[in-house]
Amino acid sequence: GLPAGVTGSWAGNVVTISGTPTVSGVFNYTVTLTGGCGVITATGVIRVSPFLEGNPASLTFGPTCLGTTPTDMFVLTGAGLDGSSVTVTCPSNFECSTAIGGPYASSLTLTSPGANFTQNIYVKFKPTAVQSYSGNIVLSGGGASSANVAVSGSGIDSPVITSLVAFPNDTICEGANLLLQCDSSGIITGFNWNGPPGEYFSNIREWPVGQISSGNSGTYTVYAFNGCGSSDTLSLEVLINPVDSLYLNVTPSDTVCVGETVTFTATAGFDEYFWYAPPGTFTGPLPNHTSNTWTGQFTAPSGATPFHIQVGVTTVDGCSQSVLTDVWVYPRPSTGPIYHN
Repeated sequence: GLPAGVTGSWAGNVVTISGTPTVSGVFNYTVTLTGGCGVITATGVIRVSPFLEGNPASLTFGPTCLGTTPTDMFVLTGAGLDGSSVTVTCPSNFECSTAIGGPYASSLTLTSPGANFTQNIYVKFKPTAVQSYSGNIVLSGGGASSANVAVSGSGIDSPVITSLVAFPNDTICEGANLLLQCDSSGIITGFNWNGPPGEYFSNIREWPVGQISSGNSGTYTVYAFNGCGSSDTLSLEVLINPVDSLYLNVTPSDTVCVGETVTFTATAGFDEYFWYAPPGTFTGPLPNHTSNTWTGQFTAPSGATPFHIQVGVTTVDGCSQSVLTDVWVYPRPSTGPIYHN
């Protein structure tokens, strides 16, 4: 990074930079020392008159809402100039001024600023589309080599919600877990969700509503926001089908003898019934899927362990549930041989 005509040398643990520069300008140099103990670097600046310099050497505006025009500044320094005009030229979507209040233009001219001067240069960023912008502000004139100040920024707009979906579906059964998920575009700092369960804020595109009740049927909405404003809301209707309570009763009792007739009765009103007993333990034929009763006899005792009888049900909406009941089955008493004296 040394100017032409200038060199560096190292001897006796001392770095010496010497020579006669043959060009003007501002030169940022780096000295790197390597060896068994690692790598060490040092930096410096050599200014050879005449020169133009902007400090800082770069301006970063970051994400900027369309329609806004943030302002930053750098200090323009000239030294050893010949007294002629100095021009500051900005890239597209950036404008410059010598006063914070303007006027701003894509280029400005400092007429006869003198051999040595400093001047505050204010830079306004004016994004017109959602995209990234970068370039160099070119400092020229005064008999000096041109210098640059790098500028960058990006244009952003209010976010857009493109879709809203419910999982596992927008028609679900009471007791299921509901998850809402949206897709969006643009830079987003947060989401606001609303629905029958209440309001929810997050910085991700999901609302894990969780286990849901039939009273939470209704409209669910979401909108996204950032520093530029909020998106339009997007809504989804979610229907939660109620599920009646399921009970399973046994008559005459849940303690019976082998061969005794037993009837199991489930809550009426469901669309389908599915019955189950351990294989080989209950002789009653399986009823059709619309029957809420099952009658039969146990064929073997369970001893100290009960038999599990289970019924599952579904509704026309596809909602399902099941319930178990336990029955203790004992052998019938037997009579021994009868002896006569």
